[in-house]
Amino acid sequence: MVRRLLLAALLAVPAIAGSWENHAGNPQRNCISDRSGPSTPTLLWQGTLPSSFGQPVLIDGNRLVTYRDNFTTSILVCHDLETGDTLWTLDFPGTGGRTLPAGMRDGRVYVVNLQNTAPDTLYAFDSDDGSLVWRCPYPVAMYLSESATFAANGDLILPLEGTTTARINRLTGDTVWTTSRVWPVSGSADCTVGNSNWYCFGGALIGGLLRVYKFSVSTGEKLDSAFVEDTHPGGSAPYGNIAVGPDRVLYCHRCGDNVTAIEDAGDSLHVRWVYDVGDSLYSPFAQLACGPDSSVYALAHGRIIRLDPATGAPVDSSPFIKDPAAVFAVHMAVGADGTVYATNAGYSCGALFAFAPDLELLWVESIPNVSTSNPAIGPNGELAIAGSGTDLRVYRDLEALADRRSARLPGVTASPSPFSSSVLLRWTAGPLDHPAALRIFDPSGRLVRILRAYGVERRAHCVLWDGTDSEGRRLPPATYFVTASGRPLRLVLTR
Repeated sequence: MVRRLLLAALLAVPAIAGSWENHAGNPQRNCISDRSGPSTPTLLWQGTLPSSFGQPVLIDGNRLVTYRDNFTTSILVCHDLETGDTLWTLDFPGTGGRTLPAGMRDGRVYVVNLQNTAPDTLYAFDSDDGSLVWRCPYPVAMYLSESATFAANGDLILPLEGTTTARINRLTGDTVWTTSRVWPVSGSADCTVGNSNWYCFGGALIGGLLRVYKFSVSTGEKLDSAFVEDTHPGGSAPYGNIAVGPDRVLYCHRCGDNVTAIEDAGDSLHVRWVYDVGDSLYSPFAQLACGPDSSVYALAHGRIIRLDPATGAPVDSSPFIKDPAAVFAVHMAVGADGTVYATNAGYSCGALFAFAPDLELLWVESIPNVSTSNPAIGPNGELAIAGSGTDLRVYRDLEALADRRSARLPGVTASPSPFSSSVLLRWTAGPLDHPAALRIFDPSGRLVRILRAYGVERRAHCVLWDGTDSEGRRLPPATYFVTASGRPLRLVLTR
């Protein structure tokens, strides 16, 4: 299978390279990254705070944020994406609610104190140290499955309490504008930004009155709407995301009912096609995704299907992936090369799948209780996913990164290489008292040794590696990889 980078991907990605800003990755909510994820599930690091099930993952630069929920506690945790080090944690003690990450961008994490019986509050925290930047003075209305979207300058667009949606100033937390609209049901209030506008579902849950509305990002003014067909009348269908594809077409997911393609002609919205995805209900945690070529990926009858963006006709189908015991549904991420990463939202049978653009299965990893977690692609091609217990995993193609970068990369050098008995590794330590770590991987991507030192900022450190693993066993001749600050370097061990 030839994997290719399509130029169209550049038209749909966020302004921040490699950022995974919300549950669907970018303001267009099409799940496309401007980076290619790993071709094999090579583990870079794993481990986090304990949780009863997997939760959404967000990435901005070298910071990864998720929250860990044990029903009685809910703690936000921030990790260094390259090393896995825990940088800070946050909770809202004594509130009886959840510490819900709503978005992440430009060095800030936006967090909702999600209450069960009281108004919810939005906060902005610095992603480097977890310090408070501002507290929004207006109560917000965010559900577990929802997240913020962003205007081009980083302002947030999200629902406030009642039937109001607002644009929130990223610097102060104040409103830029507010507008009135009614969303059908809890979990369907997400907004999508694209084509200089924002879009959302509105109307009735039952009775076939669902519409997609178009608003101005700059003013909040309602501009137009289009009817979304109820292909299975008489039943309620929860709503997933509206995705804006690289072709600028809106793809609207009425979960367990249909996918509707809507063209924005500027002065009006027009339905291009409707495709029935079946009458089985899926929760609003489901994600619709697009490929770099605007292919549409959706869940239908327990499989992911690929739809032709021009006609809505099914083109390809994955193997059956749904966990029959799962309450929630698929989350997806799509790499710049078109690889589709998807969970099955399963419990004991939870799994992460990687598919070629035509949905040929490439690999699968067991992730118990992956539940509501999403695959998130990072700026260097990392792929993050969370499960239960302390299961947070970050995968990356070390071989591919090493091929693209010189062995003279700053931060770590090796002499001699190849080596037979020992190699001198030099690197720059982090700030004072911060542990600098070198991680050594074998050719299969298995972590075999960690070398640590505490150092003074900007002071070079060195360590001699004798070619043994963490148990002191001599490793066989092969090409190994060492990383410091995420930069991979080849080490050839000979005998």
